[in-house]
Amino acid sequence: MGSFLKVWRGRAFGLALVFILGLTCASGVAFGSGLQVVPTGVTIEADQQAAALWLSNTGAEPIHAQVRLLEWGARPDSLANPTGVVASPSMLTLAPGTNQMVRILRIQAPPAAEQAVRLWVDELPTQASKGLNTKGGIKYLLRYSIPLFLDPAGGLRGASLHWRAGSSGGRSFLEVTNSGDQHAQLADLSMPGIKLPGLIGYVLAGQSLQIPLSGAGTGGHGKVMVNGIPGTFDVTLN
Repeated sequence: MGSFLKVWRGRAFGLALVFILGLTCASGVAFGSGLQVVPTGVTIEADQQAAALWLSNTGAEPIHAQVRLLEWGARPDSLANPTGVVASPSMLTLAPGTNQMVRILRIQAPPAAEQAVRLWVDELPTQASKGLNTKGGIKYLLRYSIPLFLDPAGGLRGASLHWRAGSSGGRSFLEVTNSGDQHAQLADLSMPGIKLPGLIGYVLAGQSLQIPLSGAGTGGHGKVMVNGIPGTFDVTLN
């Protein structure tokens, strides 16, 4: 059933997705990683030419890292590089206990509409992680996926969300459609009988997101964080 439509303006508290990649060696020893990345979300406003991403090494061994920019929906192994933005440097080595800034540079005029990009930060294998200079084991390599948004020259009105309930194959879901001109980051959704803590996902401008529901909810009044701002919606579950 149909529900609520409201406009939010604001900045999301960015949340990075972190993936752990394992390299298996001869023994059962596990080696951790000290790669840290901040911030966990980046925005380049229309009057800005660049933003900063900081990489640090809190471990005891040098770290080699690569920073890539990909279109929002592209796979990590894709070559779908976005236009108008680059990372410098894109390859770097961090000694133990050090940090380095990576500049995210806008190299074209601001886009006509909000541009959504994913920053992928990959820890690269070293000789030690390959087991060449160790007794063997499992070396865990980190991969960060960080949202990057480039604001348009004309500014943003905000996200405008419409909620409806649906079902398919015996499974219920909420569908959120964003008719605004700014992305919406959804988190901490709750309604009678249903709680979805933490990050739920992003609804880009002009797109929709389906949220699977596993609880026995009855619908009604719901609460959700949208771009870091508390919001509400009303929906009837079938």
